[in-house]
Amino acid sequence: MKASDVPAVLDALKTSRLYAIVALALSSGARRSELLALRWCDVDLERAVIKIEHSLEQTKAGLRLKAPKTKRGQRSIKLPPFVFCNFDGSPISPNDLSIMWSRALARTGLPKVTFHSLRHSHALALIRAGLDVVRVSRQLGHSKPNHHPLDLCA
Repeated sequence: MKASDVPAVLDALKTSRLYAIVALALSSGARRSELLALRWCDVDLERAVIKIEHSLEQTKAGLRLKAPKTKRGQRSIKLPPFVFCNFDGSPISPNDLSIMWSRALARTGLPKVTFHSLRHSHALALIRAGLDVVRVSRQLGHSKPNHHPLDLCA
């Protein structure tokens, strides 16, 4: 997704339940599974910090929380606080989020990109703003910095 598309995407989603999670994905660079694993205990409202301590994995047996791939995957991000769930409080499955994202894009006529591309957009915006690769890598929860902006987004 190009930086110039971001305002149109946010505007198109402003009345959708996807708005908050898309805004947080763009502003944090967190992975889809990390956003969906957020729990209220991961949110510090007073400090406006979210702790990325888990990711949500979809298995044949159902959804389960798991630890991030690497030690650097556990991190705190200063942001407006958000937690994402279904209306009954149960977690949104990663596949359901991708389906909702695809349907929302189809309704708006915006370019069809994956939800993961929001992570790429965030990393590229940080790099364009002058942040060094190491800081961007840490923001994204990588164990080692890479030198290609899109490599940072895996």
